[in-house]
Amino acid sequence: MLLDYNLVSDKGLFVHPCELEILHITQFLNASKDPNLDVSLEREDPFKTIREIKIGEELTVDYQKDLQHTSLKYNCKY
Repeated sequence: MLLDYNLVSDKGLFVHPCELEILHITQFLNASKDPNLDVSLEREDPFKTIREIKIGEELTVDYQKDLQHTSLKYNCKY
């Protein structure tokens, strides 16, 4: 479960301290090549909508694209 819902850095598994007690938002984001969210670790709020999200639609991120210039890796198979 830790590998499925957390990021891996060159220093090991990145588990936010809050995740030990509560669920982190990334546990609700699905990987997609046609995402509706953009992730940037450079912003104070790392998540930004990039298109309209319809009621009931999954929240999706292209982890490979958004994390390619960081040391973080996501364990996704799409």
